[in-house]
Amino acid sequence: MITAGQGGFPAGLVSNSFASVSLDPPLVSWCVSRDSTSLDTWLGAEGFAVHILGAEESPTVSRFTRRGGDKFTGLDWTSGVTGAPLLPLGVACLECRTWQQYDGGDHVNRIVSPHLDLVRVWVAGGMVTPRCRLLWDELRIRAL
Repeated sequence: MITAGQGGFPAGLVSNSFASVSLDPPLVSWCVSRDSTSLDTWLGAEGFAVHILGAEESPTVSRFTRRGGDKFTGLDWTSGVTGAPLLPLGVACLECRTWQQYDGGDHVNRIVSPHLDLVRVWVAGGMVTPRCRLLWDELRIRAL
């Protein structure tokens, strides 16, 4: 799940693609549809947060798959160093800044650079807790 904020307005989506691009420098990519109701926020934001979620976050993921509306109502979140909304859930969160953006037909592809000093791994009792991974596949949420 990707979040961004611009002008005090948070935006969030479940990306149809997320991939590693490079190890040196560390880069990842994701796409946003040109039909997104929050496209202006996505194009204007320099900072993003990539949330790696577990299966128990299915209800939150479902709200971020819907078009339009305030997806953050009732959620506890803070603004990260990059200005992106951070949700205290999931396995980890990567704060990223735009490295490059390019046209991908009906989508805009963002290549972003994760700030390795801004990677947050949510822990329980000081230990990383192994959790089931979550996958968005065929318009359904699945656990791996």
